[in-house]
Amino acid sequence: MNVTIREANFSDQEQIAALQEKHGIEADSLDDWNRIWRNNPEITINQPIGWVLEHNNKIVGYIGNVPLAYYYKNKKITASAARGWIVESNFRNQALILALKYINQQNVDILINSSSNNVAFNIFTKLGCLPPKNLEFSHSYLWIISPKKISEAFFLRVSFFKIVRIFLSVFFIPILVLIKFINSTQLTYMRFIYQRKFPNIIFKIINPDSSEFDDLFFSRLENNAGLFADRSSKKIRWFSTRQSLGIKILGCYIDNVLSGYSILTIKNIFNTRISKAILSDFIAPNTNPTILKYMLISSLDLSKKMGVAFFEINPGTKFINYATKGLLPIKRSRFATPFTYKVLNKEIISSESMENINWELITNFDGDSAL
Repeated sequence: MNVTIREANFSDQEQIAALQEKHGIEADSLDDWNRIWRNNPEITINQPIGWVLEHNNKIVGYIGNVPLAYYYKNKKITASAARGWIVESNFRNQALILALKYINQQNVDILINSSSNNVAFNIFTKLGCLPPKNLEFSHSYLWIISPKKISEAFFLRVSFFKIVRIFLSVFFIPILVLIKFINSTQLTYMRFIYQRKFPNIIFKIINPDSSEFDDLFFSRLENNAGLFADRSSKKIRWFSTRQSLGIKILGCYIDNVLSGYSILTIKNIFNTRISKAILSDFIAPNTNPTILKYMLISSLDLSKKMGVAFFEINPGTKFINYATKGLLPIKRSRFATPFTYKVLNKEIISSESMENINWELITNFDGDSAL
C-alpha cells in the first residue's frame, strides 16, 4: 500500500490522538501539544514537531519529536526525544520510515529515546542507538499505598461469579493489607532512626517557580563531566505546567540550603480508576545512599498524602538500588531497556567517547516519559 510521509503539524492532533487511543496508548490532548511544542523553552523554528505517515489522506502512523536541552562537560547541547511512536497494524512494514526520519534529522546534537517497549528498543539499537552502560534498567520498584483502592479497581475491572469474588476478597485483600502494614512499620522505624541521625536535614514542599533550583543544578554541573539533562529553574517551571498531573516537589535541605529534591507526579493507570505516584526526577545531596534512602522514605510519606494506590520508582542508577534496600519494595522486571541515545554531532562528542559517556542518573525527566 502506498504511503506518504510529511512533517506533522497541529491540525493533525485529533487524528493522531484517535490513532493512539485505538491502540491503547494514552493520547496527548491539544493542551499537551501546546505545552510540549509551543510553550517548550527549547523549541526552535527549524525543528519538526514530528512526522506522520498518510494513506489516502488518512494518518496511519506518527512519531513525535520533542526538543530538550542537555549539558555535556558543562556545555549546553541540543537534544530531541522521540514521542508516541505508533503505526496502524496494516502499515507496520512502513514503521521504519518514521524511525529513519527521526534518526536522520538535522540541527540536533543528540537523540534520546525513552519509555521504549522491546520492539522500539530493538529497532532503535539497530539504527545505531546505544543504551547507557553505567546505569540500571532491568526492573522498577513498586510500593502499595492503598490496598483498598487496588482491590476496588481489580473487582470493577474483572467480572466474577459472586462466590469467586467472595473467595478472592477473603485472600487477596488481606495479603495487600499485610504488605502495606509491613512496609508502614518498617518506614516508621527507619524514619525515626534517620531523624535522629540527621537532625540538620529537613524536607519541605518547594514551589516550582523557586530560583533555588538554579543554584543546585549549576553547582552540580561544575562537578559533572558526563551527560546531564537540563534541570534548571526554567525547565522545572515548564515541566510543572502539565495540568493533567498532580505534581509535588519535595526539597531536601541540609543546614537550610537546598541540597536535593524529589519530583513526584500522579499518573492515572490506563483503563482503571486508580493512580500511582511516580518519582519522576530526583537529585540526591551527595553519594551517601543513607541520605538518599531518607529522601525515598520522605517521598513515600508524601505519596500517601497524594491519595494514590502505588508509588513507583524506575531506578536509572545503581545508586537507587542501594538506597531501596530495607524499604521492602515489590520488584518488577522489565522486558527491555527503556532508554537509548544516539550522538549526531560528532564535533561535540567524539566517536571514541560515544559508547563510554558517563550518565550521572537517568529518570523519567530525561526523555519524554514525564511530559
